[in-house]
Amino acid sequence: MIIKAVADSNLNELFNNETKEELVVELPAACTYRQKVCINRSNVTIIGNGSRIVFNDCNGNYENTIRYNTATPDSATLTIRGNTVLIRDLIVENDFDYETAHKKALETGATMGTQAVAVYIAPGSDEVVFDCCKLIGHQDTLFADGVHNLFVECTIEGNVDFIFGRANADFHNCTIVSNGEGICCAPSTKEDSDMGFTFMDCNFTATEGVKEGSVWLARPWHPWGDEGVNSFMFVSNCKLGEHINLKLWTNMMDSRGKNHLPQENRFIIDEVSLTN
Repeated sequence: MIIKAVADSNLNELFNNETKEELVVELPAACTYRQKVCINRSNVTIIGNGSRIVFNDCNGNYENTIRYNTATPDSATLTIRGNTVLIRDLIVENDFDYETAHKKALETGATMGTQAVAVYIAPGSDEVVFDCCKLIGHQDTLFADGVHNLFVECTIEGNVDFIFGRANADFHNCTIVSNGEGICCAPSTKEDSDMGFTFMDCNFTATEGVKEGSVWLARPWHPWGDEGVNSFMFVSNCKLGEHINLKLWTNMMDSRGKNHLPQENRFIIDEVSLTN
């Protein structure tokens, strides 16, 4: 079934019908949808034609959020809960005002959630592919928590742990953009998984003003102190900008107060990436 969406389409109505028939949704060129969208079915293709899905939400208690005290996945602009999903030429953004929230937290000392997910791939979601897409946010832009996820020639932008999760996720010819100081990735790979995040032929770059050496490639995320995690990240034939700290990896404290060190996990980079 092929559906050509229009500018005022409610996208959720298209993606949540119960039919098992393959669904292809073509969006109009360069259209903006300010919606939270959830794909609750399998066998879906979205042809974005440069259109944009954008929303403003976060996981914390901040005066400009839509809801309060939500879990991190609930903040997502686009949520995928199905298998065999292909998304091509689409921009997905969470335009939560991270800078204002972060500044307010520093000024007041209050703990405020600043995690604002653009794309959440839920556990169990398999064969999810993003092709020539842009995923934009700040903290926690891409929550890749599915089974096998693939990103080809995509741009992914953020600052703190902006690619994270337990998926077996492959990134090919992608541009990884840091728009502030922080950490690119926070994999939470299960120890019985042979692969986690793999970056092949990618370019790690930064927006203007991000300081030299102010960004780490990754840190090991052990959600809720999960001892069954052994984070995995492999970087091959990639270009690392000057914003990447020469030590590459850093530690991460879990919610139970245990400090997890990168050398206790599986963080690997090839010589080509170190010399590019």
